[in-house]
Amino acid sequence: MPSDQIRLGITLMTTVPIGLIFTKVDGYIIRLAIGSLLGILFEFVVFGNAFKYHLIQSFIVYALVKLFPRRCGPIVLIFSLIYLSYFHLYRQFTDYGGW
Repeated sequence: MPSDQIRLGITLMTTVPIGLIFTKVDGYIIRLAIGSLLGILFEFVVFGNAFKYHLIQSFIVYALVKLFPRRCGPIVLIFSLIYLSYFHLYRQFTDYGGW
């Protein structure tokens, strides 16, 4: 089994016990901070150095939702499709057939 699949599997299996513990945490700010930090940590474990591109996309989508609260659906969809298509095509041109 490839190492990236092992990392993903381990990360997914650790989210269940963490989720059970997480239900005991009180306070909105504390839950938000812990959830954000764990999300970034899990993303780093799964994606390695490429986690920064997912993080950038998340921040841009969050900003778009805050800027256009009523019309955010189509805007976020179009942005995400363009953003992910760009990286998909970039990867095809630079590392076609590679892992």
